[in-house]
Amino acid sequence: MVIADLGAGEGTVSQLMAQRAKKVIAIDNSEKMVEFGTELARKHGIGNMEYRLGDLEDVPIRSGTVDLAFLSQALHHARHPNRAVEEARRMQGPDLTRWQYGAYLRIAVDNPVIHQVPLVGKYFDIGPVPMSGASSTVKQTTRTLAPSMRMDADLGDWDRSLLNVQIGQSGQIFSSHYKDQWWAWYYARSFPMQYRHVEVKSTLEFVAK
Repeated sequence: MVIADLGAGEGTVSQLMAQRAKKVIAIDNSEKMVEFGTELARKHGIGNMEYRLGDLEDVPIRSGTVDLAFLSQALHHARHPNRAVEEARRMQGPDLTRWQYGAYLRIAVDNPVIHQVPLVGKYFDIGPVPMSGASSTVKQTTRTLAPSMRMDADLGDWDRSLLNVQIGQSGQIFSSHYKDQWWAWYYARSFPMQYRHVEVKSTLEFVAK
């Protein structure tokens, strides 16, 4: 995939993305940053990264020629942030099916024990799957970071607090609860934490044995 890193600065993020991308075009409006980033890429032998001098609101990239326009801690530098966002949209083109952020950010959750077992271990892992979010968003995920638990604590009303774990409530691979929270975690949905009043019928499930 072709990625445009807008407001790339010295190119730290651009270099990381270049490890997974076909090509990374780093854009910055500072000549010194462009020179520094170009030299840094040359020094590290990164041949699929190109630095260009340009403004966030007038990016020197043709429409519909990139798969991902990336703005990381850069939008607040734009004089008109909405124009910068529209530039990112223009570069990716009007066909939303081409917007492939998930092709860049994919995560895998390996079972820490069973994963080591040859042949069968991989069947108890999850992914790799395309993921939304980033290191600086509420849904904080990166290629090496996927929080094991999310909790939203409402200090004014504890019963409105929300929680979910990454995979499920059981570490037993043959349990029905081994992955029972995975899709809720994946789509950023959480479950209510009932502190004072527990609705037993809606919370507990009794299974006859």
